[in-house]
Amino acid sequence: MFEIFICEDDINLQFFLEDEVRKITEEHNWKVKSLNFFNSLEKVPVSKTSFGSEQLYIFHIDVYNYHKILESCSLLRLKNPVASIIFLTQDVSLMELIFHAKVSALDCIKFSKKNLMIDQLENCLVFILDRVMMLKNIDFYFILKLKTGTIHMPFDDILYFETSDPHRITLHTKYTDIQIYSTLNKICEADRRLFRCHRSYAINCDCIDFFSKKEGMLYLINGDMCPVSKNKISSLLEILENK
Repeated sequence: MFEIFICEDDINLQFFLEDEVRKITEEHNWKVKSLNFFNSLEKVPVSKTSFGSEQLYIFHIDVYNYHKILESCSLLRLKNPVASIIFLTQDVSLMELIFHAKVSALDCIKFSKKNLMIDQLENCLVFILDRVMMLKNIDFYFILKLKTGTIHMPFDDILYFETSDPHRITLHTKYTDIQIYSTLNKICEADRRLFRCHRSYAINCDCIDFFSKKEGMLYLINGDMCPVSKNKISSLLEILENK
């Protein structure tokens, strides 16, 4: 289910956006978990976002706030690389700054005629919906349902999972580390491509650089190391031989 976060300090625009987003989502039968409005950037929960492609952030950006908004979007990207970001602006000169900020915005919609703006917004929302449905159906994506949301990400981006404590796991990806509340058993059940090399580690075997049998240690492509239990060595060697 989608979570939508809109940062807009103009109350009239808030009402306008709320009406239009509700119309679009209802017309396309979106299941929206929450539609949240914030009148200041500080209230937008970018640092506490759940990880997944079913989060959409819409920011009204202008010459007075663009520095802070782009900084917040950079933080958001670290926490959730696959969330969607849309900017609304009256100043087209900001589009180049947005591009160079490398926050992977889906679109930057200019305030102009309302009908044109609504069409652009609807096109973005339909694109997001189509992309999420694609992610759910393509085998090379990793999908994990959590109490706080659902993780959708390319399986190739995963390096390994590491137990932090009995109920908390660190997901190490090629781009960032993510803390999730789950267990390795549930994670490995969610995707059989993961290999449980140790009671505290599950790895993506495609990210192995080499294995030292003498050390009982896996070296991954990013330089990280994962231990291998003795009773897992023969299974690991078989996997490596068939790669």
